[in-house]
Amino acid sequence: DPVSLKMKRDEDTYIRNIEIENEKALKRENDERNKRKLENLRNTQILNSQIKEKEAQRRALQQEAARIAESMAQEAKNQAEYQKKLEEQAKMMKYKCFKDLKEQVRENNEKKAFSQLMTDHEKKVNSEDMNAFQNYDNRTLYALVPGYDSYNKQEDYIDKSMKLENLEQVRIG
Repeated sequence: DPVSLKMKRDEDTYIRNIEIENEKALKRENDERNKRKLENLRNTQILNSQIKEKEAQRRALQQEAARIAESMAQEAKNQAEYQKKLEEQAKMMKYKCFKDLKEQVRENNEKKAFSQLMTDHEKKVNSEDMNAFQNYDNRTLYALVPGYDSYNKQEDYIDKSMKLENLEQVRIG
């Protein structure tokens, strides 16, 4: 019978169409699943690369912090050494000054012991000044000090009241 044959063919065509649709649907699902897998894989790779970049940045920051800390430690060490060096220099300077002062005191005591305030060399250099000082008139010395004159008016009154004719006698005696 042709009708049943046609129905059978239609049925076969319908089943084949359903199977084709099912295959297409499965293929679409597989494509979508593969597409999601690829997208997940890409996202995972992107996240992994971002994690690696962050890790590299973190390591770089740690290295920079370590370098800065090392630099600061070295600077502190250098500063401590410099401070110690300054203290040693001050100590040496103090010792040298003390030594020089001690030497000066010893020389002074030595000179006093022999009633000698100047060395022979100092005497040779300053001999003209010493002679001028020894020959210097005491009266004119007062003229060099402000408020004193070589002529003092009070001396006239003192002379008259004490009936002293020579004031030098009073100064000497």
